[in-house]
Amino acid sequence: MTSLLDRSSRRGGPSPTVGGLPQVNLLPPEIRAARALYRVKRLLVMGLAGVLVLVAVGYGVASLRVLAAEDELAEAQDVFATLTERKQEYAEVPVVLNRLRALENAREVGFSTEILWTPYFDAIFVVMPQEVWISSIEASGVTPMQAAPEVVDPLQDPSVMTLKFTGRSLTVPKAGDWLEKLNSIPGFSHAWVSAVETAEDDEDGVYYVIQSSVQVDASAFEHRFVEGEE
Repeated sequence: MTSLLDRSSRRGGPSPTVGGLPQVNLLPPEIRAARALYRVKRLLVMGLAGVLVLVAVGYGVASLRVLAAEDELAEAQDVFATLTERKQEYAEVPVVLNRLRALENAREVGFSTEILWTPYFDAIFVVMPQEVWISSIEASGVTPMQAAPEVVDPLQDPSVMTLKFTGRSLTVPKAGDWLEKLNSIPGFSHAWVSAVETAEDDEDGVYYVIQSSVQVDASAFEHRFVEGEE
């Protein structure tokens, strides 16, 4: 027997062995194919099971997100309902605010040409010559609805108001000093004596009637209700 094995090894023929012993697969091809198909089916079942597991996990995660989104939506709806109720409570606020703005605008326009005359009259009386007293003062010029008149005299600065005085004096007044002092009052300019006439009555006898005027510029406006100004 040893000689037979030696011959076989010398000839170089195949000698499949396991543990030193030759093996031969005697299973029919159909069985081998069936086993291979079984292994493929098992792999497919395992793959399908893995896919189902992934789908189940994804569905669970998606369900959790949907629940969270529904909770957020419900919370947002509650907030919206609360805000809607409060909006109904304060529905009058915009109406009141609009009315308040309209009144403020009307006040600003109405007082846009306001001049506090008391300090100016006090200043006029201070600089007025001692022998002269004022019998009347007339003011004319811009209003909230009327612009200032155009300046006719090219040498005259723009003004917003004209004050006209009617004064009385028992002696001939010093017009130059009177005009210079009027022009020295802030906001006043272009003081002018238009006429000096004589008159007579039982109380004073003969006296002089003085007609004079002075221009008032825009710096005299008080602007008490203009936004940004005190």
